[in-house]
Amino acid sequence: MIDVKLDFDESIIIKNEGIRFETSAGKKGKGDIFVSNKRLVLTREGMFGKTKETYSFPLSEIKKFNGRPQIKYNDNPGQNPTIDIYTTRMQIEVIFEQSQKKDAKMFVYQVHRNMCSEEEFAKWDAETRYFPTINPIQIAEKIGGTIGTVIDAIKPQIPGTSNCSKCGSVVHGIIGKSGRCEFCGNEQLITGQ
Repeated sequence: MIDVKLDFDESIIIKNEGIRFETSAGKKGKGDIFVSNKRLVLTREGMFGKTKETYSFPLSEIKKFNGRPQIKYNDNPGQNPTIDIYTTRMQIEVIFEQSQKKDAKMFVYQVHRNMCSEEEFAKWDAETRYFPTINPIQIAEKIGGTIGTVIDAIKPQIPGTSNCSKCGSVVHGIIGKSGRCEFCGNEQLITGQ
């Protein structure tokens, strides 16, 4: 249980309890982690689940590269999912249980969403595809294409002809579809019966 006092204007964005961690400063343990609108907090559990130590990092201490916070999700096959967090003071590896894979991804997602500009977040989200956004225009285009294919399949196909635009011979085919001239190989739209 996270027992950290929040400032009056501070809100928790995301938290995870029961994680393990190791730091580049040689600290390791089991505890909880959360990100607020002001800081990242890592607590280490002592006896009976009480908080023994608290590590607090203002969001400004989380390193950034190209406008993106240096918090990275790692999913190594056969191992527990981890998050690497790079701050100005130390590197932290947070280890989640296999059953917490979605929690780990959501943690990284929420930190990026909170710390990035809209443009940087959209770019990062598109590249990582952790939680892809649904684009209604793309869905409509796919459905429209599918409906068009179904209509084409069940619509009666009417045979027709056209004069070849290259050699003038008659091109046979289906009205509304392309036909190929048997003499010169020119491909063109069949328009008449």
